[in-house]
Amino acid sequence: NEDWLAPDAAVKCVVHITCAMLSSGGDEGKDVKCGTAPVNVSFILGDTDMHEGIGVAARSMTIGEVANFTMAPTRLRAEGNLASLLPDPNGVTSVWQIKLLKFVIWQDTARNGERLQKIQEEGYGRFPEEMSEVFVHWRVFGPDGSMVHSSRNTIDLRSGTAGGLKQVEDEDKEAPCYVLSENCWEPLAILCRSLRQGGVGELRMKRLPPLPKEEPGGDATAGASAQLSMMMNKFKSKDGKEQDLRHCTVRAELERVVPPLAGPEDARWEGVAALVQERYRAEQLLERGAEAPGLVRLRRVVAWAAQLTGANAAAVASEAAAARASIGWVLACRAAPILDLGNVTSDVLAAARRDLQEAEDQCAWLEEHHPNSPGTRCLRAKILVAQDDDFAGAHAQLLEAQKVAPDDKRVQQELRKVRIELRNVEEQQSRVQVVEIRDSLKRARSESSDDAAREEAVVELLRQLETTRISWETVMETRIGVELKSCQDGYGAEAQRLCAQILGRLKDESKEQRPMWES
Repeated sequence: NEDWLAPDAAVKCVVHITCAMLSSGGDEGKDVKCGTAPVNVSFILGDTDMHEGIGVAARSMTIGEVANFTMAPTRLRAEGNLASLLPDPNGVTSVWQIKLLKFVIWQDTARNGERLQKIQEEGYGRFPEEMSEVFVHWRVFGPDGSMVHSSRNTIDLRSGTAGGLKQVEDEDKEAPCYVLSENCWEPLAILCRSLRQGGVGELRMKRLPPLPKEEPGGDATAGASAQLSMMMNKFKSKDGKEQDLRHCTVRAELERVVPPLAGPEDARWEGVAALVQERYRAEQLLERGAEAPGLVRLRRVVAWAAQLTGANAAAVASEAAAARASIGWVLACRAAPILDLGNVTSDVLAAARRDLQEAEDQCAWLEEHHPNSPGTRCLRAKILVAQDDDFAGAHAQLLEAQKVAPDDKRVQQELRKVRIELRNVEEQQSRVQVVEIRDSLKRARSESSDDAAREEAVVELLRQLETTRISWETVMETRIGVELKSCQDGYGAEAQRLCAQILGRLKDESKEQRPMWES
């Protein structure tokens, strides 16, 4: 079918062949006999990762047929991962023996050859919705048909080739559980959305994502098994460099689907414990950087809490407040760096402003119902910084939060950040003030002809400088010490006293800031 060869075809044909290079060299490719073993390989007809000559040969054959083909080097120029599985003819004419094992028709949903799907059994019941728990066994097969990894794998330490390790499938092993849209490996998530309970399907991907790792607290053996599979099955290109797994097929068997909790009306509802579990799961997702699913769960907590009345009102309110504080915090943290940038598009800026406005709404609710909560104070501090770079206001809010929760990790981390920024702001303000006083001292000493007026102006400026906090960096940058020494003589006893006092203070403070300055 010529339609299968179109790059944007909705249906693709995958052929499975056994291929061996018999000889190479000379006009007919028969000068040098080759002793390489036959190679099994599967590929999409028309895929540029496979040699053109091999594809044309496969198209001319029937299932089970074995035939020899003489191929010019111009027909064997592919350099992709598939071609690297075959013997290299080294740019000369060669003779190949090919056997067509089978061909299979796949659906190409994206119409680009990147991801093909085939459903063997759809299963029964409803399709799993987002946040459903799916219990699924799966295998990964390479383009040569060999198994790369299986969820049933266990590590056998008694024998094997990779440092004494061997992968063994345990047919009695329980299917691993994943949550759709949260921790489900991308190929599995694609397949599970197209299957029902008991369904079986396959997905062939041009570039396979890294095999999934175990979650904290999960099955560490499964994670180690996946890592071992990746190590043992890394494909290598002609230059010897390792490549990602490509042109692999994932086969999934969806054993069981548990829909997500629907809320207080769900028969599985367990009261406040359900709120606690939902928020805990959300915080876990946020710690891993999965903001979108984490926010979904936090908003579910807020919505469910609003439906509950009567018993355990205090516990429900506490969970709702914590969820609102986390929602606001995530949104404010997401918006702050965008608002600080000056080269973002209007759409991105508008989205950041919406995030910050929602964070403000959550904070307003918290200040009305839980004004002294550490979460409320921390959120207000974050918003003050995001909106106006008000580090002084944020510092005051965080100090209040620290009084209530001195061991709160988020409060302490944010307090450290804000203190650093506040010191930087104060340093900049101090530097500007010192420069103004320095320049005013120069003018007062040189421009006024009245000695009394000049002395009074110098003394007044020195009193301002006396109350100004000056860092060692500011002293060195502004060279205020030079100006102070110029004011020591000829401007009265008070000016002399002030100069000596300020210089002494600067010297003492510099020892704390720069302990080695006198060495």
